Amino acid sequence: MPPGALDDSWRARIRAEAASIQNASLLAAERHYAAETPWWHWNLIIGIPATVLAAVAGAAAFSNITHSELVAGSISIIVAILSSLTTFIDPKKTFADHHASAKAYEALYRQAGFFYRIESLAESADEGTLQTKLSELSLRFNQLNERSLPISGSAIRHAAAVIKGDKPGEVIRDPETPSSTNRSESSAVSTGTVTVRA
Repeated sequence: MPPGALDDSWRARIRAEAASIQNASLLAAERHYAAETPWWHWNLIIGIPATVLAAVAGAAAFSNITHSELVAGSISIIVAILSSLTTFIDPKKTFADHHASAKAYEALYRQAGFFYRIESLAESADEGTLQTKLSELSLRFNQLNERSLPISGSAIRHAAAVIKGDKPGEVIRDPETPSSTNRSESSAVSTGTVTVRA
């Protein structure tokens, strides 16, 4: 065997770890897609009434209705409360952060899948090259895991149902990569040597 060449057992182990990273990335992507939806709804639930009430308060202040100042003042207080709530929980930013994480995990899912299907099977590939690429994929996954937001229990359960095929998901699956269809709904899910942070 040429120096650096891979025997079948080493290649199988490298491909198994690539599939592990891909499966974990898929699960993480679906979790963040599930987690982003409630925050988008909260952004609308709080933002739309605040905008409407602000306009009503402004109109009431200049109207001739009885106690218009009192009405405008009361509505302004409600608007201030809604605005403060929006600033405090910042649903739009939380939605954007979850969406960005979902997209990043989905991109890693594609990269790991390409490595599994194409790069790891190349006849010219040697052990050092494949291990370096695999380490890069693993490092990227760990970096995403460290900076991503925590996931709610409902999003974890939704993603588990997606992986099992009980609910539709956001990520278009790669049918050629082995995937687990029975994920734990606990706060952390292990796939091979890769752990998805909840």
